[in-house]
Amino acid sequence: MSELKPCPFCGKEAELIDCEVRPRWFVKCSNKYCGAEQGFTYVDKKSAIKAWNRRKDDVTITPKEFKERMAHIAEIDDEEARHSEMDDFMVEVLNQLGYEEGTKIFEDVEKWYS
Repeated sequence: MSELKPCPFCGKEAELIDCEVRPRWFVKCSNKYCGAEQGFTYVDKKSAIKAWNRRKDDVTITPKEFKERMAHIAEIDDEEARHSEMDDFMVEVLNQLGYEEGTKIFEDVEKWYS
């Protein structure tokens, strides 16, 4: 799976971005006026592409995928980054299930980590 779906908001081409600081990847819209991008990074290209290509009407994440992703995140050495990534991932999953109003409250609460 290497082909990126177009941006779900404007329909323009998407691009895979290498964070370069560490082996992390994310996808964003190539249209500078749109600004759509993934809210967090992935440890490999395949995961970033898979997440970008997932649409609201698609089947949500399976329990196995959830467990594997959480296990990946749990390996992050930096405690603050690990907490932040887990929060972002769980918010993503809850949003896919239709809990946007609740996750908005969670996101607005100040965290002990930045």
